[in-house]
Amino acid sequence: MDYICIKICTNVQEIQFKMTIEEIINKVEYGDYPVLAEMLGVRNPQTAKKRFLRGDDKAKEAMEIIVTTRENMIKTFKTA
Repeated sequence: MDYICIKICTNVQEIQFKMTIEEIINKVEYGDYPVLAEMLGVRNPQTAKKRFLRGDDKAKEAMEIIVTTRENMIKTFKTA
């Protein structure tokens, strides 16, 4: 299994991520690949998708950030 472990420090909280590529794939939603393409600096979302699916470390890290950030924003909004 592939694991990604990153740490994001903010002025509010410290968040750690660790998901397998399969977990990330199951949480990918419409619009995530264009965001991934912007994060990776590529023009075509399909290029970004292929990098992610081939196991590129930067692409996996970025996609985990996209998925986790979206989940946290939704959770925060619903509880506010």
